Amino acid sequence: MANCVFTSPSPFQLHTHIRSFSESLLKFPSPPVFRPRLTRRIFCNYDGSNRNNQTQSSSNSVQLYRDFERLLTETVRQSQSAWGGSSDWSQVEGAWVLKPKGLKPKSVVHFVGGIFVGAAPQLAYRLFLERLSEKGVLVIATPYASGFDYFFIADEVQSKFDRCLRFLQETGRDLPTFGIGHSLGSVIHLLIGSRYAIPRSGNVLMAFNNQAEMTLKQIESLSPPIMKQVLPLVEQLPPLYMDLAKGREDFSPKPEEAQRLIKSYYGISRNLLIKFKDDSIDETPKLAKVLSSESAISSMLDMSIRSLPGDHGLPLQQALPDVPPAMADAVNRGGELLVNLSAGTPWETVAKEVSNTLGVESSIIRAEISKDMNNLVEVITSWMASNSGTKLFRP
Repeated sequence: MANCVFTSPSPFQLHTHIRSFSESLLKFPSPPVFRPRLTRRIFCNYDGSNRNNQTQSSSNSVQLYRDFERLLTETVRQSQSAWGGSSDWSQVEGAWVLKPKGLKPKSVVHFVGGIFVGAAPQLAYRLFLERLSEKGVLVIATPYASGFDYFFIADEVQSKFDRCLRFLQETGRDLPTFGIGHSLGSVIHLLIGSRYAIPRSGNVLMAFNNQAEMTLKQIESLSPPIMKQVLPLVEQLPPLYMDLAKGREDFSPKPEEAQRLIKSYYGISRNLLIKFKDDSIDETPKLAKVLSSESAISSMLDMSIRSLPGDHGLPLQQALPDVPPAMADAVNRGGELLVNLSAGTPWETVAKEVSNTLGVESSIIRAEISKDMNNLVEVITSWMASNSGTKLFRP
């Protein structure tokens, strides 16, 4: 065993095709991410002959996460700047806050997003969180930098939330507080509830997924749907995914360790588990089994499970602009030509996405997205309203 000291990773150059692509896209620097100073002791096993190579590999993997995260964030930011969005967000103590307009808040939500997109929840989850706010929810979304240490992420986002809530004082005082997580965000809320005795009226855990190995399907599912609508990101994923997958052994805790921790110490009794019907990487049934089968909270457990329309990326859906009929018709004709020309090539999928997004069927697509999003928000807010009584935590 040896004491390990983590330092900032040295810059890692992405593959040439990723670098040139991202440099042309990223015109603005990323906003600084506030990181609380946490002191911790870390022990690790190592083979002296391979230590330097392993450290470099881990640093490179983390840096690759950061670069991909920044690519997603800046793409969504630029798209929303062009299409417009709410200017009511404010940054407080490292968290993003959205207060209900003209309404007295009924509840407080601590929101944590998925991997990569969790770095800028006010952008990637804008539509979902603004719909919650319209229902009288005071939203506190805590961003985090993607990485392999989930314990650190849990500590970081909870620290930001606590400081933010103290700063808001009267606004959020004595209101029922709920945690809402999506994908990895659900895992983070489970770890928080296993490590801290927090006053929480309940947790909403959407699309739970705790697989340590990063697969191409996961990356595609976790990317904001808007990415496929504004640029051919899908074509950049295969080589990138291979590098991300190399870091799978660095995840902490491992899925089995997280399961044991949750089973032994998770203390939030009220839980709404949401599974999306077209989600191919969902692990909600596995989570339900862990919570209900001889877990520390099982005797007090009040768990609801809902299966809703949509896929893994539903909470990431963005508001798309209405396209004038003349433009839609032109794009549709051009889209058909583009699809025909790209048939059998790597660009075929992208061409279909562009055509579907702005073509004559785009209004139908937007209507379906809006319907599923409204349904999701209604299910969550109704459940919170019926569970806003005494805050329950396992003693």
